[in-house]
Amino acid sequence: MSRVVKLAEPRTDVGHSIVFYDAEAALASLIVDNVRDTLENGGSVVLITSRRNRERVDELLGKGGTGLSNAQANGRYVWVDADETIAEISVDGLPDERRFRQRVGTAIARAGLHGTHLAVFAELVGILCERGQVEAAELLEDQWSRLAEQFNFSLTCACPSWAMNDVVNRRRMQSLFKRHIDATSDEPYETPLPRQRELALVFSNTDAAAESSHRIDLVPVAPSRTRALIDRRVDSLIASAAQHGLEAAVVCVNLDRFGQIIEMLGYSAAHALLEAAAERIAECTNNRHIVERLGNDEFAILLEGSMLTDAATRLAQHILTAFREPLVAGRHQVIVSASVGIEVAAAGEMDPDALSRHASLAMRNAKQRGGNSYQRFDSSMEKALRLRFDIEQKLRLALARDEFLLHYQPIFNVGTGEIESLEALIRWQPPDSPMVSPANFIPIAEETGLIVEIGDWALREACMEARRLQLLGFPDLQMAVNFSARQLREPRIAARVQRILQETGLDPSFLVLELTESMLLEDNDVVQAALWSLKALGLRLALDDFGTGYSSLSYLKHMPIDCLKVDQSFVRDIGKDAESEAIVRSVLAIGRCMKLHVVAEGVETEQQFAFLSANNCHAAQGYLLGRPSISERILPLLHTAASLARHVSMARSRI
Repeated sequence: MSRVVKLAEPRTDVGHSIVFYDAEAALASLIVDNVRDTLENGGSVVLITSRRNRERVDELLGKGGTGLSNAQANGRYVWVDADETIAEISVDGLPDERRFRQRVGTAIARAGLHGTHLAVFAELVGILCERGQVEAAELLEDQWSRLAEQFNFSLTCACPSWAMNDVVNRRRMQSLFKRHIDATSDEPYETPLPRQRELALVFSNTDAAAESSHRIDLVPVAPSRTRALIDRRVDSLIASAAQHGLEAAVVCVNLDRFGQIIEMLGYSAAHALLEAAAERIAECTNNRHIVERLGNDEFAILLEGSMLTDAATRLAQHILTAFREPLVAGRHQVIVSASVGIEVAAAGEMDPDALSRHASLAMRNAKQRGGNSYQRFDSSMEKALRLRFDIEQKLRLALARDEFLLHYQPIFNVGTGEIESLEALIRWQPPDSPMVSPANFIPIAEETGLIVEIGDWALREACMEARRLQLLGFPDLQMAVNFSARQLREPRIAARVQRILQETGLDPSFLVLELTESMLLEDNDVVQAALWSLKALGLRLALDDFGTGYSSLSYLKHMPIDCLKVDQSFVRDIGKDAESEAIVRSVLAIGRCMKLHVVAEGVETEQQFAFLSANNCHAAQGYLLGRPSISERILPLLHTAASLARHVSMARSRI
């Protein structure tokens, strides 16, 4: 006989269940439906299981058409190796809470930032029981409970039933979750899913289970309050507004850079900060409007009335002003800004889904503009979103369909007129569509992680082209390739680059990787380690768009930079703006003093080239000298430039 024990006193927004399963029944087959439901409803999943079970889950999810790869790329599906985790969090055979939070809590926090709700499926307790470490399992459950109280998620713990043959162990494991519930109630749920703020525990009669397969079925646990609840509230709001001929509005509020707060202050302080933020938002509404929490750091305010565009705008401004004052989070006082989105619908023009979606889209638009601001929805936002979505979907197939190509722009030695190197520039040509600008698809590739695979392809193609041209009579030709921040953060990035160099036969000294200033400031220790490992291969590193980022000359001293590229915004104003000319002279002086090669970008006029030559700039590139071209046009250009350089050299020798 099975029973469901109900929560006596609601204590958190977290649902729990403990699952016993047969030895021959993989965990994957028991939880895959719940993982699928969470992902398809916009939630995030952290799966803490063995590599074997993870592969089985992925296989089953893939067959179900869940959009698994999209969820992974967007950070909504995260796998944590259970066996490695047990080893890393254990101290003297027991799980250490600090290590547990560092290993598991970080994964939960990051996944939770991307979805509307968060579900965690963990095999850690089961592994400990399987090893007979029930005391450790008991301690781990305590740690789970504290983590769950600070960062809302639904938790399903799994344990193999054959490890529960010992009656004492079985009863101790059941007691882990029973301690939070009223064990005297036998009343089953009337609905298939537990409601929010309820803890579910399902198990069979232990004596009967001891003589049988010990199989206890999984009861799905409802996620914490999510957009499903908001949708119902919005439906009611719109029905009421339509009935009375009023407007309805949704105001979305999202805390800026909340992930950094979690990393700096920890989950307990972050949870307290969310509570303080919710109170602050409610105060801004004078407690006259519905305020709901949508996700980890996102809230929705529902308004009904007339002239709501002005009212919602005033409310947004009031919220931004209110957040200038510190929020109290435990012993911390934290100033956090917010991004606010507004959508208002008139009576008779109301679509509940569109109203919520538009407010959320406007909020994300405000966040993309730097945060600490509000935006009212307009149709251009949705058009931009559809365009971005279309690009992302096509981008995922572009590499397999061979839709990328490289164009090469020559970089000329200012003194000799020879082409000293080529810069490889990626282009995307979808079939039956106009060429897509890199400015439109590179940021999307960065966000989705596709840039790593695309970057590997571009680097390999560029190295092969450089080696081909060297064998055709230009042995000293160098190749410059743009390198993204995402690539630089990849584990063993130097080994990846080295493998490509070996496969293509290009000597590392002829490869230049171009980086941006902002990349050097993201994570100094990680960046330095990656740069030095790349430099150890023998290649050269160039700093692109120099002078446009958060320039700090100290990294020129501490990082292995070989080349500075003067941004075209300064070169463009040569002859027009004395300050731009002074900046260019300064960069050239820095290059000479630090023995760095300097390349000027965006040279378009004879006046600009003459200025650079007079100030001893090493090299230049731009439309005046040569436009980016396909591979077939590069070889004749190299021959022409070499011939001209020889004539110039001969003419100079006669003077």
